[in-house]
Amino acid sequence: MHSRTIAFISSLLFLPSLATDTCFSCASPELEENWEVTNLPLKPKDLKFTDKCSSDTDESLSVSCSQGVCYEAIIPLNKRVAYVRGCYANFIEETNYTRTNVNPPVCVYGPYGKDTVVDTSKNTEEKAAYVSAAANRWCVNANDEELCNSELKYSESLYTSPSTYFKKCNNPGVPLDRQCIECSHFGGSGDCKPDSTTYCRGPYCVKYDGYLNGDAMTIRTCAPTTPFSGDECVWMESTYDYQLSGVKLQLPYKAWHCYCTGDKCNPSSRVSSSLLFSVVLPIFLSRFIPFFSVA
Repeated sequence: MHSRTIAFISSLLFLPSLATDTCFSCASPELEENWEVTNLPLKPKDLKFTDKCSSDTDESLSVSCSQGVCYEAIIPLNKRVAYVRGCYANFIEETNYTRTNVNPPVCVYGPYGKDTVVDTSKNTEEKAAYVSAAANRWCVNANDEELCNSELKYSESLYTSPSTYFKKCNNPGVPLDRQCIECSHFGGSGDCKPDSTTYCRGPYCVKYDGYLNGDAMTIRTCAPTTPFSGDECVWMESTYDYQLSGVKLQLPYKAWHCYCTGDKCNPSSRVSSSLLFSVVLPIFLSRFIPFFSVA
């Protein structure tokens, strides 16, 4: 046999396996120290943080996925768009998503409040600010096709024409303009009763109910997306890092996080299902808690 033919056949033996149960796995570098904004309970130890995650990912950034469901998301962070991809089971150990109910893919998105983002790929001194949005997408690979979780990638239309960009998202059963109760109560400050008449609008409603530094806390508001499948309550225990006069404080945090998809669905404290996670508290909670009582 010709030496070149032998060399070619040998090289095939060492190519990475891109079978059906393989997903692209990576995240934008800025997420490494800001993982809390993903709302994903687990950060895989082998996850690679690279700028390549914003585009068609190369084959070296892939992992096997025994569950078979791949995941990707785009998340606004510090006026930039961050990306994360991987095997969904590596981010959340207990899930209702299966091969059946994400084939065809499920993609949900929503506006990210009043926050804006800039297109950092533009080499101009003054960068225009665009309305930001967050998105989550689940999929399974079709036989003999490319890995499925690289649809949410950089495109100029993500900034200039989000309605066009997000046509790839089907938002199954999730209106973009749902009305949710918005209020907060912490340590004797604020009022957040179930009959509150202050509202916000978004794809999902969410309620946080628990304790921060030993003080009772309740927050009701809107959420642009959720990394969970539909209505879900999760119990979270973490520490909240807070800077006070240059001193870093770590405050214990324990609470139920309940996401729901009904109009004004977040007054209830009922827990429909429970998952136990240890995560970092999402930084947007600081928008609703005016001060902290430090023991």
